[in-house]
Amino acid sequence: ARLFNLRSDPKEETDVKDANPWVPSAIGKLVDDFWATVERYPNIPVGTPDPYQPAAATTRARPAVGETVTTTSGLRYAFTTLGSGPRPQPGDLMVLHGIGRFPDGKEFWNTRTDNVPFEYMPGLDRVIRGFEEGMREVRQGDRVVITMTPELAYGERGDRDIPPNATLVFDYEILR
Repeated sequence: ARLFNLRSDPKEETDVKDANPWVPSAIGKLVDDFWATVERYPNIPVGTPDPYQPAAATTRARPAVGETVTTTSGLRYAFTTLGSGPRPQPGDLMVLHGIGRFPDGKEFWNTRTDNVPFEYMPGLDRVIRGFEEGMREVRQGDRVVITMTPELAYGERGDRDIPPNATLVFDYEILR
């Protein structure tokens, strides 16, 4: 097949770059940048973890049902049921039922009321810090009660039904 530039003499054989004078410089820059990167980082083996991804949770023994664990941030959690499903990874779709209460037992949120589970994608969806941290500890089939200090929940600003500086207690069942 012969390519030709309509702006030049049709008898002359040309190629696409003649029709688009910016193409060689843009492609050349991409190629130069690629080779500069390869030369700068030549010894990165295939399968090396992406440094921009958060480190995977360490594998440790799961606590027994009813055992309360307190993390370094102050998050407290206790499993009421241990599931055997896989641990969710960043980008997976998690489906769960949740009940949110204040420490006095007053309920402010319940997905079971309308039977509409909550969907969450770890690492992608913006949620309160305590929820994100707590979801790193669960697996499919778990039921867990998580207590969040105000710093891990809505802090000084509060939210619609949540007053400022409120400690929150959530009961989550991980469906998927």
